[in-house]
Amino acid sequence: MRLILLLFLFGSSKLFATSCYFSDEMLTEYNSKYADQLTIKIKENDSKYLVNIELPKTINGKDFNFVWLVSDSVDSPSFSAQLATFEGDNEYWAWYEIDAAMIRRHIFLASYGETLNDCPFNLSKEVFYN
Repeated sequence: MRLILLLFLFGSSKLFATSCYFSDEMLTEYNSKYADQLTIKIKENDSKYLVNIELPKTINGKDFNFVWLVSDSVDSPSFSAQLATFEGDNEYWAWYEIDAAMIRRHIFLASYGETLNDCPFNLSKEVFYN
C-alpha cells in the first residue's frame, strides 16, 4: 500500500510540477526583440504629463496579461502599481498622469503568455519625459 501511495505521489507530482524561470538575460533578449512594439506617448500640459502606453494584444504568439508601472528600479522599486488596461481594436492601452515635480525614473513592465499553461515573458520599457 505504501509503495502504491508513493508511486501515486511521485507520478502525480510530475504532472503538476511546472515552473518557470525568467532571468535578467532573458529580459534583455526579449526587450531587444519585442520592446519596440510597446509604444509610449507623452503629452505635456502645464506642469503635468499624460503618459499613455499601447500594448499589442499578442507578441510571439502569446497573449497580453498585465502591465505594471515601477519607479527607480525593476529589481528594487520605490513604487509599483498594476495599471488598469483598456482594450482597443488591435491593442491594449494604459495611462497615468503625473505632476512634473513627481517625475523620476519610471519603467513599464508588460507580461505576455498564460501564467498557468506556459511560461510568460516580460518586457520592460522606460519612460523618457521631454
